[in-house]
Amino acid sequence: MIDTYEATLPALKNFILPGGTPKAAAFHLGSHDVRRAERSVVTLAREHQINPVIIHYQPAVRPAVRLARAVNKRAAAPTSCGDESASARREADASTTS
Repeated sequence: MIDTYEATLPALKNFILPGGTPKAAAFHLGSHDVRRAERSVVTLAREHQINPVIIHYQPAVRPAVRLARAVNKRAAAPTSCGDESASARREADASTTS
């Protein structure tokens, strides 16, 4: 199903900035939470034995969050794209304020 929606979208050339419709924003938030959970599981697995099912199913959750672009397209809401230089500027700004 996700692949069907993605087939209607232009190829990604830059990263996507969160936003658009409330539904798309919820998908973006879900994406953030999934990535954070993935990092936590990896950290936990380094120190403790965990159920391998967690590792097996974790990547299956991530594709659902790619629907944000399709949701915005269907609602005719713009999808904001960033560029690598903008990302580098934000990282540089964050490091100077810390």
